[in-house]
Amino acid sequence: MKMSNPFLSSCATCPARDARHLVELGINVNRCDYVVALAGNPNTVITLEGHADERGSREYNLALGERRAYAVKSQMTLLGAGDNQIKIVSYGEERPALEGHDDNAWSKNRRVELHY
Repeated sequence: MKMSNPFLSSCATCPARDARHLVELGINVNRCDYVVALAGNPNTVITLEGHADERGSREYNLALGERRAYAVKSQMTLLGAGDNQIKIVSYGEERPALEGHDDNAWSKNRRVELHY
């Protein structure tokens, strides 16, 4: 199953500076359901896919997607998920959520998706 910009049903443990950073990345930090589920099921493994918009070189966008996914992983592990439960992959600009060459498309394509 795929969830785009998932994250964590109410979580009061998100440090303000980390939450602000995640909001800038388009991540809903008001949802902790996935972290709670992972913490309660240590054998469960998920994949976080990092994506970028079409602007920038292929190499830059792959690195940017990876940084986005690692930012989400970092927050999830701080909230209780195990480091070994979260795998990272970056697709850069290769799998757009929305085709287009405008701010709307670009904002939809800058994302992290959770797969389990």
